[in-house]
Amino acid sequence: MKIAEFHRMCPNCGGIISDERLKAGLPCEKCLSEEIEYSDRREICNALENRLKHFKEICWLDEFSEDYIKFFREKTGFTPWTLQVMWTKRVALKKSFTMIAPTGVGKK
Repeated sequence: MKIAEFHRMCPNCGGIISDERLKAGLPCEKCLSEEIEYSDRREICNALENRLKHFKEICWLDEFSEDYIKFFREKTGFTPWTLQVMWTKRVALKKSFTMIAPTGVGKK
């Protein structure tokens, strides 16, 4: 049962999408009609194939983040904190932001 529909909110085509699909991180039914359980966004990106529009940026950002985490582990031997990954995503998207975090978190 759909509780709410949102206009211009599909992360792929910008069309109408239900609250359930938004909550699940899926594009609208026009973009991806299959009712399959997706364990991660990579599967959604593969399922969209030729219908990939704005979701392409999300797929690219996920790949970029995975590459950054691997690089960070290779160079430091540690996994980056969620906050550090968020900062990296903002840099990759060329977003202006202020690094706000407690002392000792690694803002250098």
